[in-house]
Amino acid sequence: MTDWRERVVHRVRAAPCCALFLDFDGTLAELTSEPREARLPPATKRVLGTLARDRRVHLFFISGRRRGDLWKRVRLRGCEYLGLFGAECGSRGRMRRSTAMQRVRAQVAARIAGLPRVWVEDKGPAFVLHYRQASPKVRGQARRRLQAVLRTTAAAHQLRSAHGLEVVPAEVRGKGAVVRQLLRLPALNRALPIYLGDDLSDESAFRVLGRGVTVRVGPGRPTAARYALRNPSEVCGFLEQLAEALR
Repeated sequence: MTDWRERVVHRVRAAPCCALFLDFDGTLAELTSEPREARLPPATKRVLGTLARDRRVHLFFISGRRRGDLWKRVRLRGCEYLGLFGAECGSRGRMRRSTAMQRVRAQVAARIAGLPRVWVEDKGPAFVLHYRQASPKVRGQARRRLQAVLRTTAAAHQLRSAHGLEVVPAEVRGKGAVVRQLLRLPALNRALPIYLGDDLSDESAFRVLGRGVTVRVGPGRPTAARYALRNPSEVCGFLEQLAEALR
C-alpha cells in the first residue's frame, strides 16, 4: 500500500461516514471505442456491493451517461445514480429532449458529415461528438465546426471531456456544482468526501473537494486531484482497501 492510501485509510476509519462519488467510464470500467460495450468488471461489482451495504457509506455514481443507462450497467440497490453529469437524479428524474437541442444536434451532424471516424452519439437531451479515433487534423476540424454551431445558440454549451465533445443543455452545470449541492444535505454534513474520476469533466468536482480525497484515474496529466491511480483495475483494489478499512 502506498503512503497516500495509508493516509486515506486512516481518514476513512476516523470519519463518521463517507460520501463516495464514482465516475463510470475510464474509472470503474475500461474505456471502449463504442460506449455501449463498456462493462463493469465482476470483482469491482462485488466490492461496490459490499460498500453499498455499509451504513457508513453513501455511494453515488456520477456519469455523463443517462441515468437509466448507468443503472443498467451497475444495478446495485441503496445507491444514487446521477446521469448527464448530475442533471438526472432521483429527485429530478429524466431530462426531456428539447426542440432547441434537437436543432443543435442536427446542425452539428450536418457540419461533421464526411469527417472520417467522427460521429454523433444521441443522448436524448444531450449529445456527444466522438472523435477519439480520428486523426489530430480531423479532430481539430470537428472542434472548430462544433464551436461554429455553438456560437449561434444560448440553448447549449460544451462540457470539458477527454472522451469526446459533450454538448449539454445550458442548465446542466457539471459535476462540481452537483457534488457541492449534495454535500449540503444533512446526512452528508460530517461525511468524508471521496471522489474518483478519469475525465476532464471530473476536474470541477476535484476542485470543489479540495479537502476531501480526490483521485484521478488514468495516464498522467495536469489535474486538481490530490492522488492518482493508473486504471480501473487499481480502482478496484483501492475500493477493496476502503471496504476492508470499514470492517
